[in-house]
Amino acid sequence: MIFITACTGFAAESAEHIFQHALEADRAGNLDEAIDLFSRAAELDPKNGAILNNRAIIYARKKNYSQALEDLDAALRLNPEDVAAHLNRGLIYQEQSNFEAALDSFNKALEIDREHVPTLLSRAALRMSTGKPVESSNDLDRVLQLDPTNVKAQIMAGKLDLARGAPDRALRNFGNALRLDTKNIEALRGRAEAYLVAGDFEKALQDFTQALSMTNASADLLSGRCSALVRVGRLEDAIQDCEEAVNLDPNSSDALYSLGIARSAAGYDQEAVTAFTSAIDLRSKDSKYFYNRGVAFNNLGDTEKAWQDFDKAINIDPRNVDALNNRGSIFWARGDTKKAMADFQEAVSIDQKHLPALKNLGSIWLVMNLPDKAIPLFDRALKLAPRDSELLMGLGDAYRAKKQFDKAHSFYRKSLDRAISVAEKYQVLVRTGMAWEQAGHSPKAVQAYQKALELTQDAAQKEKLTKTIAELGLRRR
Repeated sequence: MIFITACTGFAAESAEHIFQHALEADRAGNLDEAIDLFSRAAELDPKNGAILNNRAIIYARKKNYSQALEDLDAALRLNPEDVAAHLNRGLIYQEQSNFEAALDSFNKALEIDREHVPTLLSRAALRMSTGKPVESSNDLDRVLQLDPTNVKAQIMAGKLDLARGAPDRALRNFGNALRLDTKNIEALRGRAEAYLVAGDFEKALQDFTQALSMTNASADLLSGRCSALVRVGRLEDAIQDCEEAVNLDPNSSDALYSLGIARSAAGYDQEAVTAFTSAIDLRSKDSKYFYNRGVAFNNLGDTEKAWQDFDKAINIDPRNVDALNNRGSIFWARGDTKKAMADFQEAVSIDQKHLPALKNLGSIWLVMNLPDKAIPLFDRALKLAPRDSELLMGLGDAYRAKKQFDKAHSFYRKSLDRAISVAEKYQVLVRTGMAWEQAGHSPKAVQAYQKALELTQDAAQKEKLTKTIAELGLRRR
C-alpha cells in the first residue's frame, strides 16, 4: 500500500520546522517519533490538512486504521477537494477489504482530478482484485495515455492480460516495462510467467534465472523457476529450487504446490503427496491442489484417495475438466459406466477441445456398442491430435463395429504407422487381425496375428494368439 504524501503551506515557521523533523523521523523508520512530531505540528497549525494527511499515513503503516481514517476525515473537512486524502482513505479501506468504500473514495478523488495517475492506478488494482478486468483495463489504458512511460501501469496491464488468458499481450506489456526499466524484477518475473503460459519454457527459465541473479532469492522466484525447470525436463534441479523456496518460506502454499509438481514429475509420488498435503493445509480451497494430489495418489495405485481428491477438486471448481475426466476414469474402472459417462460428458461440455475426455467419451460409447456416437467424438479429437495412434485405432474399432472393414483397415494402417511403443503396435495388429477375421479373410487375419505374436513377450498373449492362428488354419483346410 503506497500512500500519497500531501504538500503543505505552513502558517507558522515552527510548525514547518517540526513537520520537516517528522518527515525525517519517518524516513528513518521511527514511526512513533514521527507521529509525536506531526501531532505537535498540528497543535501549532490545526487548519493544515497536510499535517493530518501525513500523520494518517504513519498511523496506517502501524495498522492503526481507525486513527488514520479520523485524520483523513478531518483533513477532508478542512478541504473536501484534497485528492491525496481521498486516495489515502481509499487505500486504507482496501487494506481493510472494504472494497465498496475504497472504490467510492477513489471515485471521489477522480471526480476532483480525472487525470490523477496514482488514483487511476489504485482503482485499476482494486478493480483487478475484485474481478472487474474490463474496468481495470480502461483505467490502465487511461494511465498509459497520460503517461506512456509508466512502468507500473505496463506491469499491471501485463498481469491483467495473464489473468485473462492472453499471454501474448502480457509479453508485450512486460516487454515494454523492461525497455523502460531493464532491472525491474517485477516485470522480469511477469514476463517469465507469461512465457510459461505461452509454452516458451526456455525463455521463461532465462527470465527467472536473470531475476534471481539481480536480487536475493525469494520463494516466489525460486518456485517460478522450479516450474520452468519441470517443463524443460530438468527435474532434479526443479526439486532443488522448490525445496529452497520452501525453506525460505515454509508458509508459501505456491512453493509447496510447485514442489509437489516437481516431485511427481520425477516419479517421487509419495513425497509429492506430502508436499501437496502441506499446501492444502495452508490453502484448502484451491482446486488444483486437490487435483494434483489425486494424480499422485492415482500413480501410487491408491484410487480411493485419488477419487476423493478429484471429487474435492470438482466441489471447489465444478469446471475443473481434468478432475472430471480423471474421476470419470475411476468410475469407469469400477464398472460404474453411468457416472463415468456423466463426468466425461460434463468435461466435454465445458471444454470441447479436451482431448482425454473426448477420447474417453468416445471409448465408452464404443464399449456400449454405439459406434455412431463414438465416431464424431474421435473425429473431433483427431483434429486436435492428428498423429495420435490411439485415436486412429479407436476409429478403426468403431468402423469395425459397423462392419465397414475397408475404413477400419485404413485407420488401423495409419495407427500402426504412428504407433511408437511395442504395446501399441501389438494392439493395432491384433485388431487388424480381428477385422480380417470378421470380414472372412482368414489368411490375412493369420498374417496380422503372426506379426503381433512376434512383438509380444507375454505368455498369456502368446498362448491365445497361437491358439487363434491354429484354429484359423484348421478352418482354411
